[in-house]
Amino acid sequence: MTQHLISPTAAMTISGVEGLAQCWALDRFSHPNLGLTRVGLLLGRAKVGGLGPACVALAERVAEVASWQDLPDDVVVVAVPSASMLSRQLAQCTGAVLERPVEDLLGVRGGLLGKLDGSVRGRIKAKSRKMPKHVLLVDDAVRSGETLKACAAILHERGAQQVWAVVAAAILEPGEGDPVSW
Repeated sequence: MTQHLISPTAAMTISGVEGLAQCWALDRFSHPNLGLTRVGLLLGRAKVGGLGPACVALAERVAEVASWQDLPDDVVVVAVPSASMLSRQLAQCTGAVLERPVEDLLGVRGGLLGKLDGSVRGRIKAKSRKMPKHVLLVDDAVRSGETLKACAAILHERGAQQVWAVVAAAILEPGEGDPVSW
């Protein structure tokens, strides 16, 4: 496997996403002064190159960060609905490392002709009437937290007691308040 330099010890905590007990990210997508981070580069490669070495590197690292957390034994791993397969691949790897089930609990109402055409915000739906008590959401990137917030709200409405999230990259725009802590 290709060696990718993702920091083995650091993970960021993202605060202020309503409905989440906690949220973690591998790194920022880009640094305001230094440009694209290693995670940002791998995320770009994984989105363009599919389920190749970059995706595997991100998936292994997301799973490792999730394994450090003190999550309950009955936690179920769920991919955030997305137009790309990357979130699903990250969730599959995370579930395998944590030895926890990965369930397809959330989906997206399709756009024109049933296709997913752009943002999923406002179109997320539950695929199951009954939700597990503890859920770990997995996504490739978080920008505003609105998609994670919507997913958490749906899971809570259907019976989830606690929801956590782990993402590959935090995409922060210059001048935005920094919800990230190390």
